[in-house]
Amino acid sequence: MDGGEGDDGVPFNEWIKAARVAARFSQVAAGATSEVSRSTWQKLEHPDSVKGNVHVKGSTLRAVAELLGLDAAEVFRRAGKDETTAEVGVAGRPLASVTELRDKLADLSPVQRQAVVNLIDAFRTGVTAPATIDGDELFHGSPDDRRND
Repeated sequence: MDGGEGDDGVPFNEWIKAARVAARFSQVAAGATSEVSRSTWQKLEHPDSVKGNVHVKGSTLRAVAELLGLDAAEVFRRAGKDETTAEVGVAGRPLASVTELRDKLADLSPVQRQAVVNLIDAFRTGVTAPATIDGDELFHGSPDDRRND
């Protein structure tokens, strides 16, 4: 991992350890509470003890940020990773690329696309919007929507 320093001059590994300690988590407790194993916490905090480079997935950095209440963009920046291109693993497979997502969205009706946008907005803001889309339209699209597509 090519972690860097923050504006405060503190290296990533020291910063992340200080944040974990401030949140009153041991590595064991952090591993049990998050999707990040104890051994991964050790690698994040002591990268010199690992032979070769430490490869950290985007999903790991996001889980660290969530557990410690840190800004994910700051975690990625300090870790030397680009949040927009970081690998995100799901069951051993990276999530869809932007191109793959664009292709999948193109196959949806306008109502379905709007539901996806609403869902993404809800994840980003942490606010869930009330469901206002008829279930039949969501799963099948209205005939008008399909004609206008």
